[in-house]
Amino acid sequence: MSNPFTPPSARVSDGPPEKGSPYKAVLFGLLVDWGGTLAAGVVLSVIYAATLAASEMPPEDIEVALRNIPVDSWVSLLGMAVGALFSGIGGYVCARVARHNEFVLGAVLAVLSVSLGLLVGSEQYSFFEHLGLSVLSFLAVMFGVRFGAARNGAQGME
Repeated sequence: MSNPFTPPSARVSDGPPEKGSPYKAVLFGLLVDWGGTLAAGVVLSVIYAATLAASEMPPEDIEVALRNIPVDSWVSLLGMAVGALFSGIGGYVCARVARHNEFVLGAVLAVLSVSLGLLVGSEQYSFFEHLGLSVLSFLAVMFGVRFGAARNGAQGME
């Protein structure tokens, strides 16, 4: 006679997670990438304007300085770094939402992100600056996708 208080011996586990919508994955990734980058750009611009104002620069000169930020300035380099960070987070979000074909969808996200960057910054940068920023953005998205895909794989093994 078996003990009525022993727990059941059947092994119960959840199945693999359902695949997510590829459209939502790319859209959410793009929103995180561009939304975060734009919000950070606004914050950086306000900080830069405040530092210029603190140096007693006239408001007219501050306006000109904000329109002509040198690519090698601290605010521009910090903006690029933060933009790359949000591109990586966008790639991660894309992969986590998709839960399948992460690298294909991540590449779609990266191409859309780079294309938007070329459209928005068409007059701001030279050809080589565009090329460098495009490569940085593409790699950042795919780096985020790599982490998202790895996380998806780890969850499927639980």
